[in-house]
Amino acid sequence: MRYSRRTRNWPSRRVPLLEVTIECELEENVRRLAAESRVAHRKLRDAGVLRRIRDEVVLLRPDVPHRLELDTTDMSPEQAAAEIVAAAWPLMSEEA
Repeated sequence: MRYSRRTRNWPSRRVPLLEVTIECELEENVRRLAAESRVAHRKLRDAGVLRRIRDEVVLLRPDVPHRLELDTTDMSPEQAAAEIVAAAWPLMSEEA
């Protein structure tokens, strides 16, 4: 898995890692799932599959020094991106 390899090897790269977990309430997730724009990108649009995934899959939260857990239920994509940049910006000048 690409993610696992990158996460496992990040200390050797000598750069800070910001682990970001993005979540939203189920109702909002289902609403967003129905967006027509998802078709062009072949993204999931089946609410039943989404509900099953949310019921059965546990998000991994690796033990890393810098973590941001972001609830985007009431955020636009631009607001969420701004939150991530604000959390990452101070790490840009950190010495590893």
